[in-house]
Amino acid sequence: MTTYLLALSLIVSSVFFFTSKTEQSRVVAIHRPLVITQERKTPAYYVYQQTRTLEGRSPTAVETQTLTPTTYLSNLSLPEASERIQIAEMKLSKNEVFAHLENTSRTASFSNAIKEDIQNLAYEKVVIPTNVAAPLIEPESEVPALSPSKKWATIKGKFELKDGVGIVDHYIEIKRVEEGYVRELGRIDLNAGSYSIDIESPQGYLIAQIKDRTGFLIGEDRQKLINLQSRGSYFEGPFIRVGNPETIAANLGSPAASATGSSKTAASALAALGGANKASANNSSMSVSLFDNQTTLTKSSDSFANVSRYSSTISRVFDPSGIYKNITTIRHTGDKTETPVFTSKWVSGVVEYVSDIQQIQFKSKDMAVIMGRVLVNGKSVAGAQVQIDSAPGVIPIYFDQFMIPSSKLETTSENGYFMFIGVESAAYNLVALKQNIVLGSQMFVAEADSLAFQNINSVSIPRTKIIRSFDAFSSEPLASDISTPEQEEALEAEAGTALFKTLSEISVAEYVVRTNMRQYLPIRYIQNSRMDYVHIPLIQESWLAGVKNFKQIPDVANTGTIIGFTTELLYDAYLTTDTYDKSNIAYFDTQGQVVSSPVKGGGFILFNVPTGAREVVLQEKAVDKIYSQVFNVVNQQTSVSHFVAD
Repeated sequence: MTTYLLALSLIVSSVFFFTSKTEQSRVVAIHRPLVITQERKTPAYYVYQQTRTLEGRSPTAVETQTLTPTTYLSNLSLPEASERIQIAEMKLSKNEVFAHLENTSRTASFSNAIKEDIQNLAYEKVVIPTNVAAPLIEPESEVPALSPSKKWATIKGKFELKDGVGIVDHYIEIKRVEEGYVRELGRIDLNAGSYSIDIESPQGYLIAQIKDRTGFLIGEDRQKLINLQSRGSYFEGPFIRVGNPETIAANLGSPAASATGSSKTAASALAALGGANKASANNSSMSVSLFDNQTTLTKSSDSFANVSRYSSTISRVFDPSGIYKNITTIRHTGDKTETPVFTSKWVSGVVEYVSDIQQIQFKSKDMAVIMGRVLVNGKSVAGAQVQIDSAPGVIPIYFDQFMIPSSKLETTSENGYFMFIGVESAAYNLVALKQNIVLGSQMFVAEADSLAFQNINSVSIPRTKIIRSFDAFSSEPLASDISTPEQEEALEAEAGTALFKTLSEISVAEYVVRTNMRQYLPIRYIQNSRMDYVHIPLIQESWLAGVKNFKQIPDVANTGTIIGFTTELLYDAYLTTDTYDKSNIAYFDTQGQVVSSPVKGGGFILFNVPTGAREVVLQEKAVDKIYSQVFNVVNQQTSVSHFVAD
């Protein structure tokens, strides 16, 4: 009987999660997030029950291990963790598998081709005992089940895998995440295509992830908890569809089509002004770099995988033939909007045309030019005004429906395009407004002989964000004043908490934070605007000066400081420039004590960072995952950010 039960578990995994063939040897670790439900008596439960018996334990025994609590850089606390349950080593032969296949009622649902595959292969199923750590993976934290007194409700919903994502040799979990922290774990029934989770609050996101045994992210989906429908004893949750993780890409578009929408008249107008080449950008000789020239894509249409969801990177588009204008842009993970490219002749034609109608003599033909487009829900917006946050008096140029610059236009036309000419090489925050409502903001990187291009992306329905400001190491809430381009007036975080609404969809969000307590530094806090919370760790000036003195780091003119906080990452941190002296880097632990190398829950300090647009990259050691963040470094100011696991 034992053999048959074990064979059933193997058959389910091999048939439902393979295509037509199965590899000869597989390693499967069954974890608590996978379905082990006594009520349904699934194959996974029988295997779990048999394992307890083989180890001389009761099937109902709960195996736990108390870990040392982690100090998180937030005023929120997390429960203690317990070790995952893994299964003792067992093996099945080909004959055992096929014998059960011939005698089970499930045989009718299997195709003849699958039966032949099973007959022709020798199967082994190897799983890891509880006292042996899975290779390359440390036991992950697990959130205990809610007590009945804390349970708000049970959420149930549909679950499916797409894009060819499977779970053989991988583990899967579903969790509710609120303000960046896992609150509860749920269960997934792969046979029924459903999930269930008990929650304490209907806030945050449901996130389902599939990872391999090294921790590499295979598939993911996340859905916001909103508009839950009651079904009596439970609430119906969102449909979870786990597909390929998001990537970073340049997403280049055809010059004429992207710039004008699709009209032939508009394309002709482009040609008259300096000419959009008929050839597609993807077929030209263009090259695309990511991570501030650290990585060059083989093809301009390629993407960079295994990058964190909230990463941003400086991307450069270069055409050695000179037909197309070089472009400097900031790209974000999962940003699918196109970056249109324009011919050098067209950009020069626009600059000369504007110079003539405004009677302005520009300093250089190779000056930086800023150009962008205002989008709401991915569609261009008419009637929007755009301004540079630090220089609202600088007047932009807008384009009519034929992509011809017009001095008469005071807002965007139906194509949503705008341009700033004659700006200095620097990083700028631009804000788009319509009827005095801030649609969104975006950082632009203006460089000589290059077109700084960004989409200012927004949504039609505002999101509410919570801001928390607190001491970086004690987590004590601290009152602060917070300024951001997304709000016309400064936010007052009384008792360390504030709420605000935003329409921004995806951008580098910057918050200037000050407090009345003199021991704390004013900081520029940076993060991806996709995050639905803002956790701002405030830094005591004496602590930062103490670290600098301890490391004997000298003062350097025209530089700033970057401080990065991490959660559960083991990483290497670097500034994406070959000229940066790594002796200017300091690491600290969860209590702020200086350490010689990165530690989990701690962070790093980059002293003497040259001013301007800079990019910091963290490379996770275990799975070679990238966490990147773009900063606008200001002279003698401190920039702060979090690098958090997805």
